[in-house]
Amino acid sequence: MNDKDSGFSCNFGFMIYKNIAFICSFVIVLYFSACSTDFDVNADWQENTIVYGLLDQTKDVQYIRINKAFLDKNTGALEVAAIPDSLYFKNALVTLEEYANYTVNEEDGSIAVQGNVVRTYTFEKVNAADEGLSKEAGIFANEPFFLYKTNTAGADSLVGTHAYKLKIITDGGNLIEAVTPLAYVPQTPGQTFRYLIHQPKTSASINLTLPTGTSPDRKIAVEFNPANNGAIYDLILDIVYSETLIADPTQVKIDTLRWDLFRSRPKEEFPAISGGTRRQYSQLTTEDFMNYIAANMQPNEAVYRQLKAMNFTMYTATDNVKNFQDIALAAQSSLNGGDFKPNYTNISNGYGLFGARYSETVSVTAFEAAGLDEIACGSITGGLNFAPSPGSIYFPYCP
Repeated sequence: MNDKDSGFSCNFGFMIYKNIAFICSFVIVLYFSACSTDFDVNADWQENTIVYGLLDQTKDVQYIRINKAFLDKNTGALEVAAIPDSLYFKNALVTLEEYANYTVNEEDGSIAVQGNVVRTYTFEKVNAADEGLSKEAGIFANEPFFLYKTNTAGADSLVGTHAYKLKIITDGGNLIEAVTPLAYVPQTPGQTFRYLIHQPKTSASINLTLPTGTSPDRKIAVEFNPANNGAIYDLILDIVYSETLIADPTQVKIDTLRWDLFRSRPKEEFPAISGGTRRQYSQLTTEDFMNYIAANMQPNEAVYRQLKAMNFTMYTATDNVKNFQDIALAAQSSLNGGDFKPNYTNISNGYGLFGARYSETVSVTAFEAAGLDEIACGSITGGLNFAPSPGSIYFPYCP
């Protein structure tokens, strides 16, 4: 399923999104594959519930994916997977309870809510296609593809310091529950989740020129404040550029080149800044930036290009997401050997994952002229039809 700013995705929207096409169906697939050892294949039909959901307080809508799985002694599991009626509940009741207080078990990381329910959200069953969302291709039925949706905009926004209990009552009357805190960043004045710096810190704009003898280590660094309950982090760079048709300069197209800078890394892998809580990612150099563009973009003599923005988006996810991913990826590499059996789920009376993520974007739109000239006419990216800085007497061509 594609994210499209939905607040939920089988891709997480997280860098997990590169691996999650496998992970999203992982619980169900492994459930079927484990049937011969865990269940009597000749037993009567048995309802089992699969849950996948990530809450995100930065989004106005939350989606939860809920499927049913069962064994049918007369029908193969792969055949069952292609039948929509076999995958979805008809009349499941889905709610989300909000609690202001919760505790975390230090031994197993489980979450226990405390006190009274602050408010309750009710989910409605929707066809994902009607929401502009699509399911990843696979053995499971693609249409209809049902999700459960609730609105969390404005006064109904999720609260970062609170915990949330998902409650599902299935068609058969079974109660399935799961609890997660949110990943959030305390809103301290002057302290954002993440902010961009560059070396040297002498200008409000980024200098993308290549290193020289006097500046051998020019870097683009990102500092970030770790999120409460944030266990793993991803950082994506979207390089936004325009293409102007030379034959008709009124024809301008905006395009984006995406770069996954890192994925699924704990904050401990990044050095702390001056003994504080902020962390820094500083492995990105201007030379790396040029090489990535050169390797991933083709020349187009019919247009000239201009760099418009560098959008850095960082995602973080809760510990239950990390545990789920670690086990799923381990299984991905060892299933052929038949020696691995998944044992993680935080769903009570069901299987799957209920967690949370948080994302925020910093957009950089100011670039020093020398760096734009370097992209256009330099040794690495020259020839990709980028225009030099607008103030250049040669604009939009290199001398």
